[in-house]
Amino acid sequence: MKGRALHIMIVLGVAVVAILVVQRLEKDEPLQEMSQNPDSLLVYGTLPDFSLTNHLGKACGTRELIGKTWIANFIFTRCPATCPIQTTMMGKLQEQLSSRPEWKHIRLISFSVDPGYDTVEVLNTFAGEAGAQDDHWYFLTGPRSDIWQLSKVGFKLAVGEAQPDAASPLFHSPKMVLVDAQGSIRGYFDGMSEEGNANIGAALRMLFRQ
Repeated sequence: MKGRALHIMIVLGVAVVAILVVQRLEKDEPLQEMSQNPDSLLVYGTLPDFSLTNHLGKACGTRELIGKTWIANFIFTRCPATCPIQTTMMGKLQEQLSSRPEWKHIRLISFSVDPGYDTVEVLNTFAGEAGAQDDHWYFLTGPRSDIWQLSKVGFKLAVGEAQPDAASPLFHSPKMVLVDAQGSIRGYFDGMSEEGNANIGAALRMLFRQ
């Protein structure tokens, strides 16, 4: 029992450290103020064209997502810090949104920042464990340089290799990002809380009324 409690404390400690590192890095990036207020859906920029591969082995990128509203996050399957919580929150978001009439126009996109390990096969297994609906929640892999460039330049979110003594080999942002049907970024949200999910839901209601 003591061993299990110690393990939980270590995992929580790693998560807290990872969050603090990412938050500090994001302060150094040209990331605009987070759109946590669903009453002000600004346009933060338009994503560049990209083409990656989803966990089903199919192409997924700008061409396949045009006309869809989607929520993106960045994870990797062997992440010991924020990713398990992020994936849980994305699963809850899928559950919340799947009963809404707009669900057919919505996609959830999880980019792997560790594509060398996260192959199609690995992501397919991970998607099944996460309870992902194959036609709505995609886990993407591809060249690491493409995904990291998309994170840093397209989404304005930090990603990189951690220090050698760090508990996790990589760092990345735990934010969720709302992207509209034209490929424009409409908001950044806390990807690790129920409040973040609620704000995304409110933002989507506003977006579909526009």
